[in-house]
Amino acid sequence: IGQWDFYNCVLKVRPPCLCPRPETEELVEYVAKDIQQMIEILRKSDGTKNNNDDSNIVNSRKVRILDVGCGTGAIGIALAKMFPNDVIVSSMDVSEAAVALSAENAKFVLGENQSHYNDPLLCAAKQYTHGENFFKDITFEYDVVVSNPPYIPSKDMSTLTVDVSDFEDYGALCGGKDGLDVVRDIVERLPEWCKSSNIPNRGLGLRRPFHAVCWMEVDTSHLRLIEHHVANNEHIEYVCGLQDLSGLDRFVKLQVKDTIQLFTKR
Repeated sequence: IGQWDFYNCVLKVRPPCLCPRPETEELVEYVAKDIQQMIEILRKSDGTKNNNDDSNIVNSRKVRILDVGCGTGAIGIALAKMFPNDVIVSSMDVSEAAVALSAENAKFVLGENQSHYNDPLLCAAKQYTHGENFFKDITFEYDVVVSNPPYIPSKDMSTLTVDVSDFEDYGALCGGKDGLDVVRDIVERLPEWCKSSNIPNRGLGLRRPFHAVCWMEVDTSHLRLIEHHVANNEHIEYVCGLQDLSGLDRFVKLQVKDTIQLFTKR
């Protein structure tokens, strides 16, 4: 294929990485709206709001984004391109090919000298924890977690068309028996990934003035299952499930309940 248009980006694509789908562009739209709201809140709280022109304002506190299962890098790169002055994007994938391709695409789309898209990590969601020595010195404190994880139930894999099953990685498609293996890993890690701490800023004790959120693209059978899965979770709240443009249940938004903090003077 060579190249693929995705949300105002031209990405390099090659097997075994998935070509980004139109539904994933919809996911980016939903995430971008939340990020824009976060940026506006930070501008007001940071004291950098300019009533005449805020187009070139650079917040001292960036919105921190984690793209889980980055594949080609499409989601994180699109968001980094959209908000170059206001976000820092981290990403991960279990596939060496995906990590290499997403890093290549970041340079291809964002430029060689960009500093708001970190080098992708080779790891699984369940491994990305301070309990692992390799990650103990990495700052998490993510405001937004976004993922298009493997979500097809194993029983449905045989129904895939040849153009998908023959060219795209099984591990990037199949999410286990019910399709929720990686989704459950993400939910388990969210409280640690999104835990907020005091961040110094211009004489203020800057803490997150909004709830961290998680957006995921999922199977049509998953919305009720995910809502049930987090129903008794003291840290995670099910916010909503949304349909794609084809009218199919496709997106879920979760909120990390205990990460909201207020800006307070020291």
